[in-house]
Amino acid sequence: MEPIAAEADVPTLEANYAEAVHRLSVLTGRPPAALVERLKRPKSIPTPRLPIPTGIPADILLTRPDVRMAERQYADYTAKIGEAEAARYPSVSLTGTSAPAPSSSAILAGIPPSPGPSARRSACRC
Repeated sequence: MEPIAAEADVPTLEANYAEAVHRLSVLTGRPPAALVERLKRPKSIPTPRLPIPTGIPADILLTRPDVRMAERQYADYTAKIGEAEAARYPSVSLTGTSAPAPSSSAILAGIPPSPGPSARRSACRC
């Protein structure tokens, strides 16, 4: 590449660099000036703490702690919606006891039979 052509590409490369810094600042939530200062200091490429999964690129999101926390919050809020939906309806509970059928001798002796299953319906969830 000729030096004149390389010099002509400098403004385009600087604009691309500024655009990349701005995109990174949006992703990290930091101002671009803070990233420019950090990018001026050369460092080695960091190694990830957890192994990066191979396969679908979207699976990499599952290794991010903030994404996992948001997923847990979503599941929690979904469960609360289900509980609120269930609270809109009356509750029904069935109770009962089990006992052997009275023998003919118990009936002759005058022993009253035990009560059978009973049902109770309430409109409030106490």
